[in-house]
Amino acid sequence: MLATSLLALIGPVAYLAPMGLAPLLVLAALASLVAALPALRASDAAPIRLFLRAGMAAWPLLIVGLASVAWSINPSASLYKTGQLVVLIALAAWLVPAYAGRTAADRPRLLATVAWGFLVAAVVVLADLASGGAVTGWARPVPESALYVSYSRGAAVHAIFGLPLSLGLWRFGRRPLAVATLIAALMPLALDQVSAQLALIVAALTVVAVLAVPAARWLLLAAQVAIIAAVPLVLPYENLDRLCPLIDTKASVVHRVMIWNFALERWAERPLAGWGLATAREVPGGDAYADFVSPCGRDVKTLESGRLDLPQLLPLHTHNAAVQVWLELGVVGALALIWLLVRLAGGTFRRVRDRAGQAAVAGLAAASFSVAVVSFGAWQSWWWSAVILAMATIGAAVYDSAGKPSGGAR
Repeated sequence: MLATSLLALIGPVAYLAPMGLAPLLVLAALASLVAALPALRASDAAPIRLFLRAGMAAWPLLIVGLASVAWSINPSASLYKTGQLVVLIALAAWLVPAYAGRTAADRPRLLATVAWGFLVAAVVVLADLASGGAVTGWARPVPESALYVSYSRGAAVHAIFGLPLSLGLWRFGRRPLAVATLIAALMPLALDQVSAQLALIVAALTVVAVLAVPAARWLLLAAQVAIIAAVPLVLPYENLDRLCPLIDTKASVVHRVMIWNFALERWAERPLAGWGLATAREVPGGDAYADFVSPCGRDVKTLESGRLDLPQLLPLHTHNAAVQVWLELGVVGALALIWLLVRLAGGTFRRVRDRAGQAAVAGLAAASFSVAVVSFGAWQSWWWSAVILAMATIGAAVYDSAGKPSGGAR
């Protein structure tokens, strides 16, 4: 089936051309829709009802985003992003239930297809790193000094797929492939991507905790809600001098804290509804320089990168989804985000009853949330597409063809 075969491309696309994940999501959804046409033509309304129910969790966030056009500092950007989110959520609302509804024979094949894609990608990446970029240089010319960084987005995607995918394969009796997938899932540790490495660690701890104590999945959800709600309470972070030792080793950490501080200072000017969806890059003052070097008694030229310019206080986005939602949509946006998270995670946690399935879902939720609050923008379509594809894949691992929790291999 084409809808399954396309999933073999997730790993290679994530590492080599991550922006291609959005078109890949569209193709997978279209292929799945074509495969479902016979049922729709037979007036079977079940897929349509499932589609509408799956999208309900996101309606508050979409409504707030659309309403923000009225007060946005860039109404056209807010309107465009709202439309883009509508499309992404519609794709998710169709694809996730569609893959969760696969037959018992088809679901292990689907997981194996995704796993083989990541295994091939891992081999290519390792060979490319060992050869200084010679393996992929003909298609994507990247300086050898930037080779590790060029794979950072792929590492983040691999971090959210790896452990849950391994658990899914193990549950369906694909033990050798599950072990190989688990080993390949360690790829982020070999790459220069702290957020991906952190996500992998968080996912591993979460999986172990849920396997040991299933109720830990509810603690995970509570912790995520608390982190979102606590953003205005813990930021701005005033003791930047404590971060000075990081300037030579990981200056980006200091920069990100300054970004978050600036964003929350601007949020305080419009606390209820924010500056408008997708306007972070245009918030007044964001183009000023973030000087985190001089206060530490250092010169800009001593930075690890050796560059003579300083980064902006708010470049493109906040590198933290929770902070960005508070900045752009205010209190009402934060509440809508919490609603989305509770409906998605809570609904799934209640329906998946066996420990391995619960651990897989919790691992995916923990890794995705971890990346979202330390890296990337809140609305980047390629990242949303990666998470949606991961949800669809893991959905196939934890639900049987009737939409009920799967018991794994029989």
